Amino acid sequence: MRDVVIIGGGLGGLGAAYALQQHGVPYTLIDYRPRLGGSIGSRAKAGFIYDTGRMFTPDRQPPRHAAV
Repeated sequence: MRDVVIIGGGLGGLGAAYALQQHGVPYTLIDYRPRLGGSIGSRAKAGFIYDTGRMFTPDRQPPRHAAV
């Protein structure tokens, strides 16, 4: 077992693992899914590749900030 354990192989976990690896820190990454990436992924259909996963689309206009 390593001193650092990362729970979750989504973007945050993969980012943490990458940063630790760049600094030579050993780690163990644990995820319950058979593949890494969390909710992101891609699928090929009819010659196209589609990105899948969570997306954010605001349902209202962002607030306007007062001019300084």
